[in-house]
Amino acid sequence: MSLLAWNCRGLGSSLAVRILTDKVKAKDPTLVILAKTKAGVSRMKGIQRKLKYMQGIIIPSDGRSGGIALIWKEGIDIRFKSCSNSHVDVVVHGVLSPDPWRAIGFYAQPDSSKRDISWKDFNEIVHPDEKLGGADRDVGQMEAFRDCLNRCGLCDLGFVGKKFTWCNGCFGAQRT
Repeated sequence: MSLLAWNCRGLGSSLAVRILTDKVKAKDPTLVILAKTKAGVSRMKGIQRKLKYMQGIIIPSDGRSGGIALIWKEGIDIRFKSCSNSHVDVVVHGVLSPDPWRAIGFYAQPDSSKRDISWKDFNEIVHPDEKLGGADRDVGQMEAFRDCLNRCGLCDLGFVGKKFTWCNGCFGAQRT
């Protein structure tokens, strides 16, 4: 069993859909969580058909903002818990372990002063060493995020690959 989670930043272009299709074919995930789809229900249903992941929960975008989709293969026992315009929460049964486990997809406000509306964006850092360059992150913001993780009983699972996933597009000494 595997899970693919992608902040796709929009699925309106054929290139984005092709990249998603290639990722799904290469990884063959059981469950796919897509954030920031910027797509409505009919567009996402078409993408589900293309991927052959016919089961799912789609939270449509609000115009050209947001949107979450959690899609999975036929025959997987997934039970819906809750959703909003910023999250989808399910329990997965009988896959990976005999015990049920949760899959939660988030899309939160890009404006950090409004993140508590959808919690506080899970694209947040808990320690200053998780960030390189730019202005220092607000200590209170990191503390609030750590508190939320603790209240929810969540933990960081770590990562595989590059430590930093964002690049400013510059070259040489200006690259971050």
